[in-house]
Amino acid sequence: MPAARPSSNFKDKTNITPSVNRKTEATAEDFQEAGQIFDDHANRIDQLENELYHQDFIGYFSSLASLQANYPTAPDQSFAIIVNGANVPQEIYRYINNTWTASQTYKAILTYPTKADFPNPGQEETLYFAKDNKKSWLWYDSKYNDITPVGGAAGAVTASDVAVDSTLLAQTDGATQEEVNEDFDTAITANEQQAEENRTELESLNAAAVKTTAQTLTPTEQQQARENIKAASIPIYTDWQDFTYSSNATLSGREQLKYKKIGNRVLLKGGGEMNDSANLVHIGTLPASHAPDVPRTFVYDMQTFIMRLQIDEYGAVFLMRNGTGNKSFYIDIEFIQEINYVTPVNPSTQQFIQQGFIEDGFIE
Repeated sequence: MPAARPSSNFKDKTNITPSVNRKTEATAEDFQEAGQIFDDHANRIDQLENELYHQDFIGYFSSLASLQANYPTAPDQSFAIIVNGANVPQEIYRYINNTWTASQTYKAILTYPTKADFPNPGQEETLYFAKDNKKSWLWYDSKYNDITPVGGAAGAVTASDVAVDSTLLAQTDGATQEEVNEDFDTAITANEQQAEENRTELESLNAAAVKTTAQTLTPTEQQQARENIKAASIPIYTDWQDFTYSSNATLSGREQLKYKKIGNRVLLKGGGEMNDSANLVHIGTLPASHAPDVPRTFVYDMQTFIMRLQIDEYGAVFLMRNGTGNKSFYIDIEFIQEINYVTPVNPSTQQFIQQGFIEDGFIE
């Protein structure tokens, strides 16, 4: 506190009766002189106290974090000044009760690199802005509260925000609070209904797109899709395997029909007997790994009758001969797979038979 000074009643006295001898008599001039001396002493005392008080000034710092790092402790009531990048004072911190406490703020808006740099505690009526996430905070209820606009960083206003604000202004102008609430409820319900309609329509469009895609795939594209799924699991056979006849075939005789695969070469040999038939008969199925890339037909004219062997792209083997009575046959064929195929779920072999075959083999 400042030094005591003489009152006006003391130092501003005047003589009522003129003094005869000032050396022996107390006069008003004596009080005036004493008042001047007291004022001079008070000025000197205040100056000394002010100089002593400023000895507790710690210095200038760019942030509270920097101050705390350099001076985790300090003399009680000592103070420091936080400045911005232009060295303009922002805040004064005083060390009170073992903590740095903001005692004075020069600006209503304070900027910091991050929220972690905010003073703790903060000051009310002061806006704190973090540069890293571009968010604004206010100190109240003994904590920092995020007041950044919903939907983005501070100041980030989208066109939809403006449209919504304009709509609300138009709807609420002159309306009662109850009417405003009803308008909001109606708008929310309408939005929810529209969202459900949009979702249903999107699901329908997706389903239609999937169906259309499946219908427009060419046979080659369908085969390629199946190949991509299972080609990696197709085995390579190096030994002759017994062909399993179907219940449609009554074959016997010279040699069990066998098949073999070497790389992309497929071999089929063997024979038996078969009754006269004017139609193709399904006699069995090769593994999918042995199926040709496209349906293959092998024909041999045996003068008295014609033998026809067909293998579709799923490995189904069909045999036909014309003539009368049982006839022996022997098969020794080979074909090269251009690409590997696999058997689809529930294949319809008849469908592929009707597509036609390529004659490129023979039967002995």
